[in-house]
Amino acid sequence: MAHDVPFDTMPSLDGDSLWRRLEQVVDIGNRFAGTPGESQCREHLLSEFDAAGLANVRAEPFPFLGYEPRGASCEVVSDTLALRCAPLQYSADAVADGEAIYLGASRPEDVAALESRGVELAGKVVVAHSFMPWLVAPALAEKNIAALVNVTETGDGLIPNFLVSFYPNGLDAPWDGRVQSVPGVTIEKEQSRELLSLMSTRSVRIRVEHRAEYAEGTSANVVGEIRGSELPDERVVIGAHYDTQLEGVGAADNGTGIAALLEIAERWRELQPRRTIVFCAFGVEELASWGSYNYCRQHVAELNGTRGMINLDALGLPLPGTRVAVADAEMAPFAVESAGRAGYEIEDEIDGSAYAWSDHNPFIDAGVPAAWLWRFPPQHPFYHSAGDVLRYVNAERMLDVATASAYVGFRMAQAPELGLGRSRPTKRFVDLRPPA
Repeated sequence: MAHDVPFDTMPSLDGDSLWRRLEQVVDIGNRFAGTPGESQCREHLLSEFDAAGLANVRAEPFPFLGYEPRGASCEVVSDTLALRCAPLQYSADAVADGEAIYLGASRPEDVAALESRGVELAGKVVVAHSFMPWLVAPALAEKNIAALVNVTETGDGLIPNFLVSFYPNGLDAPWDGRVQSVPGVTIEKEQSRELLSLMSTRSVRIRVEHRAEYAEGTSANVVGEIRGSELPDERVVIGAHYDTQLEGVGAADNGTGIAALLEIAERWRELQPRRTIVFCAFGVEELASWGSYNYCRQHVAELNGTRGMINLDALGLPLPGTRVAVADAEMAPFAVESAGRAGYEIEDEIDGSAYAWSDHNPFIDAGVPAAWLWRFPPQHPFYHSAGDVLRYVNAERMLDVATASAYVGFRMAQAPELGLGRSRPTKRFVDLRPPA
């Protein structure tokens, strides 16, 4: 298969056009699930898909458990020191206090190290560093901690927005397991140093309050297609999420992915691919990959014929990070080789099924090989905060990653013999595979 679909046969993406599309998405503003900005972006996508000449353009609604913050506070009780904080989404609507204990990076090995020394976590307020607290929060809640205080490294006085519950927890009504049993907050960087300094000298007691309302809402995926000319019942999905976190315009995450999705659709409008190409803008990724999960649920009859998925997310990060392929074991060699042909030499591979963090995960769980190309680490310095603005998007890197990602999808759509089987996850979070 070394020369099955030459890279130079793919219609190229235009960097200036890609940037203009990013500006249009950013101009809409915040697109947090359930806000007017989210709805406006959905209408923009429907219009752009129609303008690109895609077939069968539609919105596919789905329900989700919405998050509405009502306030959060964090204070050192003995010193009456109030710490600037932001709520941890999907933590309990509650107030709790307890002795503070430091957990480091909140990895499983950090928990094990504490417990091996006889430290009891029950009833404690756990203080920990993480930009993915959902990976550890459910396990901590099971240990009956009192509350979770997340420490951020974001600068400029900004506090990023994080969750304690992600895919696949509670994505179906009645949403069991979605809201965790303990309250939580993220505290501002400089004040976190003050807190850790206090904790290094003596026992500290912390009071955490998180107030929120949880109500069912409706979002939608926006879908359009280029019909396959030879194998129309075989599909390749190219997807990107269009929502943002609670604050900011989400320029990198994920204005870049949506801009790339629209640019690819426009540039390929005259294409006659062997397989059907499905373009999907997913809703509510930031709150648990709800859109991609529901796509797999709603399209279960098509999953056996869906040959692969490429995820477009956070493509133009400002730091010169590692070129990485996040993929399951079946997709990884294909994605790495394809990216290399496009001039994007992969420097590292991450098992995309090992832990959940974006829209590729439901597809892997559904049996569809999937990949996500980006630059990581390091993470965006203003990840999930109001600092994710255009000035911190690198246009050259955005085009670079978008082009390599597009070629992975193009090659899947055009190869005479694709050679991809079903996904091979190391860990299947939930079984979304259709019946045999």
